[in-house]
Amino acid sequence: MTDHQHTATLQTDRRDITRTRWHESAHTALADGEVRLRVEHFALTANNATYAHLGEAMNYWRFFPQPGDDWACVPVWGYAQVTDSRCAGVSAGERFFGFLPFASDLVMRPERVGPQGFVDASAHRADLPSIYNNYVNVAGDPSHAPDLDAYNALLRPLFITSYLIADWLADREFFGAKAVIISSASSKTAYGTAYALSRLPDRDRRVVVGLSSADHVAFAEGLGLYDEVLAYDDVATLPPDRPSVYADISGSTRVRRAVHEHCTQLRHSVAVGMTHWQEAPSGQPVPDPQPEFFFAPSQAEKRAAELGRGEFFAATGRAMEGFVATVARPEDPIMTIAWHRGAEAAEAAYLVVVEGRSDPQTAAMVAL
Repeated sequence: MTDHQHTATLQTDRRDITRTRWHESAHTALADGEVRLRVEHFALTANNATYAHLGEAMNYWRFFPQPGDDWACVPVWGYAQVTDSRCAGVSAGERFFGFLPFASDLVMRPERVGPQGFVDASAHRADLPSIYNNYVNVAGDPSHAPDLDAYNALLRPLFITSYLIADWLADREFFGAKAVIISSASSKTAYGTAYALSRLPDRDRRVVVGLSSADHVAFAEGLGLYDEVLAYDDVATLPPDRPSVYADISGSTRVRRAVHEHCTQLRHSVAVGMTHWQEAPSGQPVPDPQPEFFFAPSQAEKRAAELGRGEFFAATGRAMEGFVATVARPEDPIMTIAWHRGAEAAEAAYLVVVEGRSDPQTAAMVAL
C-alpha cells in the first residue's frame, strides 16, 4: 500500500470475526498535539483471535473505533514510524513499538513524552487499560535489537501476558498446587508461561504439564519447557488427586470440562485465552472451582505500583530478552517467521489465525 493520503483498515464484522473487508478513509489535517504514524509491520498470533473474540466484552473494539456499528478493527502489536507531527518532542522519522490497528496509518495524541516513548492520550482511550496506551521509542529502548524486530513484535505482548500469569500464580502461592496444567501448549502464550514458571526460584516445587492437540504434542515436547505434554484426549492419565491449577489458554469447553471433572484436587482454574474460540464455553457450569478470568493489565498495574513502573518494565524486559534468546536460538530456532506483504496476503493471514489453522512452528508477520 503506497497511498500516503488515505488510511486502509482491515475491518472485521463484529458478529462474525471471520468476515472482513478493507475500508479506506482520507487523511485529515492534524490538530495541535497530534501525530500521524505509518504502520511498518506487525505480528499476527492467537492473541489477535482473542482480541477479536472478546472485542465487545473486553472493549478491544474501542481502541481503534470505526464508523458505524457493524464493523470494528482488530488491534495488533508492531512498529510504526512518525510521518507527520504537531506534537512537541515527537519528530517525523522516529519509530515506536506498541498497540496498533490492523491498518496502514493511525493518529495519536502523545502525552508524557520522553526518551523512552509516550502515552497516547486520545480521548476515546482515556478509560482503557493503560498498558495498551504506552508506546516505546525504539531509539530509547536499551533492549532493542534491530535484527530481532520480528521476534519482538511476535513475542513481547504475548510474553508479558505469560510473565504476568506466572507472577499472578506465584503471588497466590499457586493455591497450594503441585502442578500447573496449561492448555494450548504449542501456543506462544502457553510456552511463554512455561518459560516464566521455569525461572521462578521455587521451580522444583511443582511440575508443569502442557495439554495440546495430538498433532502438536511432538512440537510442544521438543520445546523442553514442560515436564509433561499430553494430548487433550489423554487428560484422564493425569494423577486425579494431585493438587493442581489449570491455566486455560485454549478456551475450549470440552477440554476445560475434562480437566475439571478428572482433577479432583483442582485448586484453581484461570481463563486466559481463546486459541480454540470455536469451542468457547457454552454457559453451562463446570465442576468447581469455577474459572476466573485473567486480565493481564490488572496484574501489571498492581506490580508496577509495588515496584515502580521503571523497575517493573526493566524486570519484564530482562525476562523477555531471555525468552527471545530461547526462541530465536541460531542453532535450532523454535519458530520460523513467514512474512505476508500487501492487503490480500495480510487478510489471508488474519483468517488463518482466527480460524485456528496456524502452524505452531511458523509465525506470521504482516507488512501492508
